[in-house]
Amino acid sequence: MTVDLFPGPIVTEPADPGARPIRETVLPVEDRHRGVVHPEAVRVDLQCAAKETGFFAPHVAAEYDGHGRDMRGRTVVFEEAGGSSVLGPPALNIAAPDRGTMHLLEVVTTPGQKERHLRPLATGEIRSRSALTQPAPGAGSDPAAKVKPGRPPSAPVMNHLRPSMRRPPGTRSARVVSAVR
Repeated sequence: MTVDLFPGPIVTEPADPGARPIRETVLPVEDRHRGVVHPEAVRVDLQCAAKETGFFAPHVAAEYDGHGRDMRGRTVVFEEAGGSSVLGPPALNIAAPDRGTMHLLEVVTTPGQKERHLRPLATGEIRSRSALTQPAPGAGSDPAAKVKPGRPPSAPVMNHLRPSMRRPPGTRSARVVSAVR
């Protein structure tokens, strides 16, 4: 079976408009902040600018205010946003962990869950966070970070949050990836 990885004209045409907001809007802001972690207000302003150019959330379905690009179409935009700029991915709403959370929500959730969780994340209204845990003895540098089966067994209990798992500004929920014995 042959897999065609060539991005055709429908994929490459919009890459140039995607480069313009990065060059004209994001890079000057990045220069002013000198690559230092940016305040939440800067992210919000950059996302508003990306929405005005029509190049915000290229990976999310159009019904959730995205552009619904397939994986080949996303790579062109992702490369432009992340290849030249630290603030490009958050500006286009494709930064981790939000992009992965949006993909997961779009694929596995019900329509009601999509409205409650995906839509505000896809529009940049909220942010997400990732929380990873493991059962002992493999909990890494923090052996207190464990998950144990709850009652009912389908409701695991997290008994500890690592500092990196705490809530950053703008987050409303967390995607929890857990291994439970």
